[in-house]
Amino acid sequence: MSIGKKQSELILVIDDDPEILQAISSLLKADKYRCKTYLDPIEAIDSVRTCHPDVVISDLHLPEVDGIYVMARIHEVDRDIPTILITGYGAIKSAIDAIRRGAFDFLEKPVKPALFLEVIDKALAHRRQLVTSNNLRRELDSQSRFDDMIGRSNTMRSIFRIIEKTSATDLSVMIFGESGTGKELVARSIHKNSKRSEHPFIVVDCGSIPGNLIESELFGYEKGAFTGATEAKQGLLESANGGTLFLDELVELDLELQTRLLRVLQEQHTRRIGGRTWTDLDIRVIAASNQRPEKAIAACKLREDLYYRLNVIPIDIPPLRERIDDIPLLINHFVSQITARYPKFQRTLAPEALAALQTYRWPGNVRELKNLVERMMALTSGDIVSIGNIPISIIENVTGYAPRAWMTTLPFKAAKEKHIEYFERNYIQCLLEKFDGNVSHAAAHAEIDRKTIQRLMQKYDIDKPDVVDQA
Repeated sequence: MSIGKKQSELILVIDDDPEILQAISSLLKADKYRCKTYLDPIEAIDSVRTCHPDVVISDLHLPEVDGIYVMARIHEVDRDIPTILITGYGAIKSAIDAIRRGAFDFLEKPVKPALFLEVIDKALAHRRQLVTSNNLRRELDSQSRFDDMIGRSNTMRSIFRIIEKTSATDLSVMIFGESGTGKELVARSIHKNSKRSEHPFIVVDCGSIPGNLIESELFGYEKGAFTGATEAKQGLLESANGGTLFLDELVELDLELQTRLLRVLQEQHTRRIGGRTWTDLDIRVIAASNQRPEKAIAACKLREDLYYRLNVIPIDIPPLRERIDDIPLLINHFVSQITARYPKFQRTLAPEALAALQTYRWPGNVRELKNLVERMMALTSGDIVSIGNIPISIIENVTGYAPRAWMTTLPFKAAKEKHIEYFERNYIQCLLEKFDGNVSHAAAHAEIDRKTIQRLMQKYDIDKPDVVDQA
């Protein structure tokens, strides 16, 4: 911690013993902290509203009120102020009860100076992280959110403006972006803010519905239209009437069906398979693709006339690696979602962990980030998610990765385990590549059992399709 940072942070100390107050004050000031001391706990509580301390230290046993009462009153003013309680010998049970009630930590008399300053540093780091999270939350509430989308980058703000303007029209929209960037969120936002919001929003995942079923899913069918059609079924086009049809991964749609869909959009009516009557349609179509249209058209995966029919308003969503300023906001948003569902997961991200996540390439984009945050929140012990809680598969792909940069942020045992994990993963991957996926040959060369390799493959999820056991 820099001296400048210490001089800007205030520690409030409460004790009924003037000598103890003097000793603590001298220790804090010698370490360049600002400090205010109080013999009267009520006076100290009243001062919190005006002096805004970053940490409060209080004796657990005071003449008029106890430290738990002091902590409760201070948290009524600002629940994010870490409170450290000092207790006498034999009062550990009371101190543990204080932790359960919201104390940041406790120290037992006589207090060792080195341990005292270490706890202060941790409490202030916790305070700074809470302040940062609260600032991010306020920013989200004010200017960096559009429905369920998060972003303060110029690109995302531009997209928010396009959505706002587009929602006031019925024009077709084509959304482009890598998998996991939030194409469906954009489509849903356009629908939600349009005059069609009270009508259906129907999603057609062109890539996941089998080719032999997509036609009947889109257009529906009459009873007896084909074997197995025991009753009539409404198609998704009809279901979307009055609302919005979202065609996700449009280029995965068969070209013949693209032709039929184009005709439906031009004529604004449809007919079920095996049917004779036409149904008039009033739908808005939003399409999306993770492929660039020029390449898809050249590869004969997308009809050019359908593309121009749908691409009235194009929206390009950037990959997460091109909007790294949005990562802290997104993380804070996901953390808030998780803590709302699971209140016991009250955790914050350490600065070095956040810095690492901002240099990772994020091939899975926002979806990958969300999954990682949920995983770290669930598996981390304690209040702080450190760089040691980030999976090694992420750390080793961070730009400028260097073990020395984070090694000493972990206790010896945890750092050792992290390096062993890094070695095992890379050794097994290289070994399997060397022997073309032959587990038996790899095991013989490494002089270990085949089951050991298989266990490590499963542990690190490296059982890829090109890695097979040819024994």
